Amino acid sequence: VKLLFVKKNKILLTILCILGIVELTLVGCTKTNPKEDNHHKEKITVHKEHSAPAKQEMATEINSYLKDKGIDFSRISLAIFDLNEDIDYAWNADKNVVAASTYKVPLAMLWYDKINQGENSHDATLEVTPEDSQEGASSLADGQYDYPLSDLLELAITQSDNTAAHCLYRNLGSYQDFKEQATKYSKRSFNEDFYQDNNFTAHYMEDCIHYLYDHKDDYQELIGFMKEATPGQYLDTQVQISMPQKYGAVDNVVNAVGYVEAKQPYAIVVFTEGVDDAENVIGDINAICYKYFNN
Repeated sequence: VKLLFVKKNKILLTILCILGIVELTLVGCTKTNPKEDNHHKEKITVHKEHSAPAKQEMATEINSYLKDKGIDFSRISLAIFDLNEDIDYAWNADKNVVAASTYKVPLAMLWYDKINQGENSHDATLEVTPEDSQEGASSLADGQYDYPLSDLLELAITQSDNTAAHCLYRNLGSYQDFKEQATKYSKRSFNEDFYQDNNFTAHYMEDCIHYLYDHKDDYQELIGFMKEATPGQYLDTQVQISMPQKYGAVDNVVNAVGYVEAKQPYAIVVFTEGVDDAENVIGDINAICYKYFNN
């Protein structure tokens, strides 16, 4: 399993350590053309090399933690992005995985874009139909009726309401249409599998959270809902800072995405499948990151 550490403006590629079966590579880089990169084989440019030692320690500690817990590295996708210095730290981050309800973040972002651009009013209503009724707890009754757009967005994020989310993406055309529209939050290219079902990559979600952070003024309500949704859980389990995040859980998949406003703010995406005690593992990984980004 290779861990990548990405940064801008000067060539640097260093094999930092080999830990057990895990080859750890931290690379400071940026893509000259992000659309062409799916395998981290691009030339690498770097700046601010003084940041590397701390991130090397962070990477080593995460490696040690996962190894000590006996976690199969193939069952985790991870992407961490230093929001100040454009450093990307990741593994399995271009692997298509089940995102579960984390997809509701870019879904909500598309609707806030429509509101901000005047295409829809915050006070508008959408028609809920019997087709929208989905499995899982929902505050929405079965049937056909109009419901406030703002309330649908709140339910989709704070309660992870599947019926509300279905109504939101159906009104964008379809789930496929939603995914195609939501690629605007990333400059990466994606293979055909990305557009199927609930498949996403950790790198896509990292880019999405990065965009959310960079345009916070446009998404203040959404960020508030993300803070309100699951304080003290998932990414926030150990750090307990009521950070904006969105979890996703279905079958043996447990995921979380969000950002932390530490001394060095960072975005974090952790996708897991078949990992025991996954919620606490997600929280522990973020706690390790928080220690290094908050020093």
